[in-house]
This record gives sequence, C-alpha cells and structure tokens, in this order.
Amino acid sequence: MKTSDIQGMRRVFYRSVMAVVFLMPAVHRADVVIRTSSSASTTQSTIDQFLADLGGVNNGSATGPFASGFRSINWDGVSSAASAPNNLAPNAFANRGAIFSTPGTGFQVSAGSGSGTPVRFGNIDASYSSTFQTFSPEKLFTPLGANVMDVNFVVAGVPAMSAGVTGFGAVFADVDKSGPTMIDTFDLNGDLLFSLSVPASTTGLSFVGL
Repeated sequence: MKTSDIQGMRRVFYRSVMAVVFLMPAVHRADVVIRTSSSASTTQSTIDQFLADLGGVNNGSATGPFASGFRSINWDGVSSAASAPNNLAPNAFANRGAIFSTPGTGFQVSAGSGSGTPVRFGNIDASYSSTFQTFSPEKLFTPLGANVMDVNFVVAGVPAMSAGVTGFGAVFADVDKSGPTMIDTFDLNGDLLFSLSVPASTTGLSFVGL
C-alpha cells in the first residue's frame, strides 16, 4: 500500500508541551512496536532505537512518499517571526507531511533567546520558563486554548493528497502523572486503532513512539 493510498490521524491529548515529533511512512507491520522513555538521560537512545525500527533514514522535506525512513519536526527550525508571541500556521510542516488542527485557538512555538519574548512559553505564564525543559534546545510547541490536537497526514509537499504513516513518536515536557497524556491512533475511517499513555517523568522529559 502506497503512502498516498490511506489517511492516518494521530490525536494527542496532553497537559505538557512537545519538544519534537517523528513521522514515519506507511507500510504493513504485523505487530505494534512501542518505545518509551521517562528519563531525560535515556530519551536520545530510545529515540535512536525507534528511528532504527523504521529504517533509520531521514527523508527530511523531500517531496513525495517513501517506502521506509522517517521525517522529523524540530521546533528549533521555526523562524522568530513564526514563534511566540506569534502563532504557528497549522500547515507550517506540510512539507514534512503533517497538518495540525485543534479545538483550541491555534498553535505556538516558544520564543528563542534574544528575541525579547520570554523563552519556554514565559509569555503565557512567567513560571513556565523555569518549569519546562527542552529536548533539542531551545524551542517547544503547544496548542493554545485546548489540550487536544490532531495530526492529519498528507504526502510531503503535496498537501492536497492524504497519506498514512506506520509510526508516530513525540517527546513531551513536564508530564507529571501517567495516564492523562495520551496518543491515540486512528485508521482511514476514524476508528481508534491504538492508545498509548505517555509515562510521567521526574527528570522533565518523556518519549513515546509506536
């Protein structure tokens, strides 16, 4: 089945913020492989294993579907003009195959140092600058006005063409309690395929990938 033949959606419920997201092309697999980390010290090694599970090739923003490999969304690449206090466009990463939506009011990437805006969402709440930790310094991502967001997949560079993926993973910051923060995966018809709870972390970062 080609990437363009099916549509996938990943709904993320959370009380934290995201550090980085990984998207994988769609292929048939018999079993669900889950990778999790609840420690900042093991986050990178767990991600490395997760990416190896999917072929280990970074397809970046190259147009079109691929049979293997992954694409990553790293918020540090977002320009100052598209970062806090400004909102991020829902289709900002259509070139990576992802379109965002939320029942809230939009999306925001935290400001970089030297921008004049407090880092790590200190513009939303002054305490956040010291509360949140980053995985890949220095920006974070969050929807606004809601703790739910949907990721709908398209063929990278061809936003009008729906797509599906085999895997999805994300790093979360400040998950204090296991359970409320979830990633739900859906099929072409919107039926729930699999739910994955994000583990709580005492060191500030959690990773889940499936």
